[in-house]
Amino acid sequence: MEIAVELEGNGGAVVARIEDTGRPFDPTQVPPPALVTSLAEAEVGSFGIHLMRSFGRFLHYERRDGRNRLTLQFVEPQAVPHQRG
Repeated sequence: MEIAVELEGNGGAVVARIEDTGRPFDPTQVPPPALVTSLAEAEVGSFGIHLMRSFGRFLHYERRDGRNRLTLQFVEPQAVPHQRG
C-alpha cells in the first residue's frame, strides 16, 4: 500500500491531506463511539476518529482514482487572556 501525507500551514491553520491506495474507507461515515460510564467499559482504539472530528475544524473524505483522500483542517485556538488574581 502506498501512503502520502501532505501538511500545509496557512496563517493560524494547518491542513493535512492523507492519501492511500488501501480499500475504500470513509471515516466521516463512522458513527460516534458509545459513551461509557467507567474506564473498565472503554475499548482501546475506539476514539481516534472521534478525536479527529473533535479537534479538527473539518474532515472531508473522497475516493478518487482508486485512492482514499482524507483532508483535515486544524485551527489554532484563540489565545485566552490570563487573569491576574
